[in-house]
Amino acid sequence: MNRQCRSVAGGSVLMVAMMVMFVASMAAASAANFCLGMLKLSWHSAARIQALHTAEAGVEAAMYAFNRQLASGDGWVGWTVGTNGTFTVTKSLYGVSASASLASTFNVQADTNTLTITSRGTLANSRYANADRTVEVVLKAEAKSTPSPFEWGLLSKDKLNIVGNPLCLSYDSSRGAYGAGNSSTNCDVGSMGQRDDAITGGGAAQSYGDAAVAPGGDVDVNHIFWTGKLTRNLDVDFPDVAPPRTNMTRAAINNATTTINIAGSTYIGVPSIGLVNKTLTIAGNGDVVIYVQGTLSVGTAATIRYAPSAGGIISVKMFLNGNVDIKGDLNTDGIPANLQMFGTTTCQTLDCQANNSKSMVIYAPQAQIDLSGNATIQGAIIGNVIRVNGNFDFRYDEALANLEIPTNQQKPLKYFVKNWMERY
Repeated sequence: MNRQCRSVAGGSVLMVAMMVMFVASMAAASAANFCLGMLKLSWHSAARIQALHTAEAGVEAAMYAFNRQLASGDGWVGWTVGTNGTFTVTKSLYGVSASASLASTFNVQADTNTLTITSRGTLANSRYANADRTVEVVLKAEAKSTPSPFEWGLLSKDKLNIVGNPLCLSYDSSRGAYGAGNSSTNCDVGSMGQRDDAITGGGAAQSYGDAAVAPGGDVDVNHIFWTGKLTRNLDVDFPDVAPPRTNMTRAAINNATTTINIAGSTYIGVPSIGLVNKTLTIAGNGDVVIYVQGTLSVGTAATIRYAPSAGGIISVKMFLNGNVDIKGDLNTDGIPANLQMFGTTTCQTLDCQANNSKSMVIYAPQAQIDLSGNATIQGAIIGNVIRVNGNFDFRYDEALANLEIPTNQQKPLKYFVKNWMERY
């Protein structure tokens, strides 16, 4: 009897032990399965995050293309041209995932009509399934809010070099001629060049005003020739010039004394202007646009002069499509804004000698501008590279600070994100 009881008790213990082991095994299996599930979720979540970042990289690539197209016209190089102004591109990014052998890929379509970017980012061959995320961005085209380049007397896009003995001051033509009571120390100079010698100088040059360089740019001078402060956060745009018209209305003016009569708003298109010992007279009253398709040359003894009618004012905007050489006189009544010279993208050099006093505005963002001589230049000078050498006086006209640049109004200066959303 006792033996039978012990046998039953032993069997019960064995059954309980087996049940405990079974429960423990089930719990362990459940825990392992839970951990594996959580690990899968973690991997999948990481893959989706990477897919989203990849889609955003595609958006950045498209935004770069949009803005580069504005700046240099080659933004869509390498993209596939579609219909109705659409462009697509697909790129793989290696080495950015948890395993360097895996690739994340974005496929982007950019619609230049609706300014919409659709970018799909994919992490291929993830551990359990491909991870896809799609982002849609709508851009807004608007002008970038930066200071006007005409807030500076001498401003370069790449490099500014001032040597010799120039004396740079400022005045305000809206208050009258330069002189006692109308002379100031606001002849600021600057350069947007991303280089160690964005501003260079030496000799006895003296500029009464501040100096500024862009982040990444620096100065290399023999002595500090500006009297104010130096800042390193310059941010200025140099938009391309867009002539309102480019058709020809007359033959070239080649070494002939010529008078152009104007009345009100007038347009003149001329293949070239070349003056040697001759005078070009602009007579009458009003605003005139002169488009010079080729070169403009005003020799040492030559003159461009204004002859306004009684009580009248002549204001000229000259669009220069070729190279420029000015040595003669510009007798334009002393107000710089009345002679505005705008160089297009094909105006590459502009040589100006101040052997006779000149009042003018020069804006040629693609040109190398050389200033020299022994007289006076009044106005503002803006170019790609500016080289100043000589004994002349330069007087920045503060009245030009808000002067507008004639650009293509349909062409924005910058694209910004208007709307951002994840589609799926």
